[in-house]
Amino acid sequence: MTLGRKLLIKTVLLVVSLIVLAAGALWSIRGLGVNQQLWQNLDLELRQIYAAGLDIAAARDALVAPVPNPAAAQARLSTCTMRLNAYVASLAATPATEPGFRTVQHGSATRALAAVQAAAAQLAAPAQAVPSLDTAQNHVAAMSQRTTNAIHELQDTARTRLERALIGLGILSVLVTLGAALLSWSLYRSVMSPLNRLGAGVRQIARGRFDPRLVETGDAEFVALASELNRMAGELQ
Repeated sequence: MTLGRKLLIKTVLLVVSLIVLAAGALWSIRGLGVNQQLWQNLDLELRQIYAAGLDIAAARDALVAPVPNPAAAQARLSTCTMRLNAYVASLAATPATEPGFRTVQHGSATRALAAVQAAAAQLAAPAQAVPSLDTAQNHVAAMSQRTTNAIHELQDTARTRLERALIGLGILSVLVTLGAALLSWSLYRSVMSPLNRLGAGVRQIARGRFDPRLVETGDAEFVALASELNRMAGELQ
């Protein structure tokens, strides 16, 4: 094999190793990015749920006050209805972080919305509206807890994936470094050993010593050069 071809093969191997390392890093980053996006989506939904819960609590407080304020309760329930409708609509884009997550959350949100609407229809009799608000609050609390659990699950998954990615990249980096070192050493040996033999042979010829002949081994270029030096030594002898 020629020296040029050997250099080409070893360079290609080194480049491929670096590409594999870069691909592993990109794959890890992409996985973490997906988890981050899912977590952000759930965090936004959790904020909607919290806000709806605050609206329900404020409406209830307005109705159980010493002087009930149905108008204030109506305003908060209208806002809560909009929030819950928006949440139900956003469930289509919610990641399935656990089996049946969308279905369960949709059911709870629908029941909470129905309870809020029932309370809004009973504002003329505040005492009758309060139980409906309590029911709505229970459903919202359950939604909040499930969403919080889903966020924690994503965080745990991201942490585990990050640890595995770091370990994998560390091992891959060590292997690539060792491979590069071995390739460099092999390339150094394949060039320097024949050069040292040729140098020693040239010095022998310069001293007038034409025997022994150079060993014609190694890459094609060095074999050809050794052959020419041996031929020259034979002609001079």
